[in-house]
Amino acid sequence: MTSLLEPPVTEVQPDPEVVDPDAVLDPEQVEELDGDMQPEGGIAVPPGRASLGVALSTLAASVMVGGVFLGVEARFITGITAVAGVGLAFLARRIKGAALANLALLAGVGLIGLLAMLPDGIDSLGNVGDLVSQAAKDGDILRPPVEFTTGWHAIVGWLLAAVGMAAGWTAMVLNKPTAGLLIPLPLAVIAGISVPKDQQVASGIAVVVLFA
Repeated sequence: MTSLLEPPVTEVQPDPEVVDPDAVLDPEQVEELDGDMQPEGGIAVPPGRASLGVALSTLAASVMVGGVFLGVEARFITGITAVAGVGLAFLARRIKGAALANLALLAGVGLIGLLAMLPDGIDSLGNVGDLVSQAAKDGDILRPPVEFTTGWHAIVGWLLAAVGMAAGWTAMVLNKPTAGLLIPLPLAVIAGISVPKDQQVASGIAVVVLFA
């Protein structure tokens, strides 16, 4: 009696899909990929969560910067401009093309500083250079806490917006959330040296809570 041996059946695997690195993705595909991006630690951090983390750390720096000036208005404006800088990075990350994205970031930071001057009247926008120059001169002469003049509105607006933007861009676009969280820290330390002694403890506690 003769037996026939059937050849082993092998399952044919489909060829892996080849992805063109230069291909332009649809917005929906980009949204899906954003949640799957892996930082250096190997843990996925969605852009929304990363932006929230750096917003809190930048807000902590704004607490210290605002403490250098008289009154509570400085803390409000520094906090708003800090968060606005992070929001700017969150929106600009969608822009295609490095040159266009950099232009949008630069223009956004400039606009945030100008908007910070509006509480003192729209007329101040026509005299930005002189107001900023006078504030810088007063800063070289006076010891903290100093008066939060219109020129300082623009200066701290540009400063905190730039720090928030850099932190947000590092966390969301460069995909380094830990580095983004640490970017505002030097500013908080430098400003903390100039905060009046009677405010250092309260400001320090607020900074620790926000950074944590």
